[in-house]
Amino acid sequence: MKKPDYMTLKIVLRGTDISRTIVVPGGITLSKLSDVIMGVFGWCEEHLWEFQADRDLVYAEPSEYDDECAGFCERRDSGKTTVAKVLPVRGAKLLYTYDMGDGWEHQITRMADPKEPGIRCIKTSGTYGIDDIGGCWGLMDFTEKLKEYDANPKAFENDDFMGLLEWSGLDNEEARKEFLAGPTIEELTKTLEMDLGQ
Repeated sequence: MKKPDYMTLKIVLRGTDISRTIVVPGGITLSKLSDVIMGVFGWCEEHLWEFQADRDLVYAEPSEYDDECAGFCERRDSGKTTVAKVLPVRGAKLLYTYDMGDGWEHQITRMADPKEPGIRCIKTSGTYGIDDIGGCWGLMDFTEKLKEYDANPKAFENDDFMGLLEWSGLDNEEARKEFLAGPTIEELTKTLEMDLGQ
């Protein structure tokens, strides 16, 4: 039986309310899926990442540090493995970790195959991520303060939040509103099309 050309993936950023449900070709490599996740979650691509299929098997880009990791788990080249191979059936799961310091963990689940072919986002929830903000706790705390800030900016005058506000580039009202609204399905579909060369 021929494998489907397209797969539906639900990707949840653990510890947050951020998720994306996307349709991608099953034949793309895990390296390309990493590019896709970077795009739809808004990551800056400045940190290491890996996919974990199970406790003893990791997929990542080949690295000079691979020899140091030998013995802890088997490491395979993410550029030589397809998404369809590691997520062969509905319900199959894969963990993607970006930035080993902040530890952004993305739970990827294969959903029911799409009825129509084509790369697209079909559901989105939450904002984009923000690199180097202190992991999911830092992001959620910052997001909650953003929601409160415009109603009462004086309450934050002596708070570390003010430094984060400027650092994040969200120090104007329009940028804050856009960030809190989160990306649209249409915006994320365009991102997917660009990342996958469509």
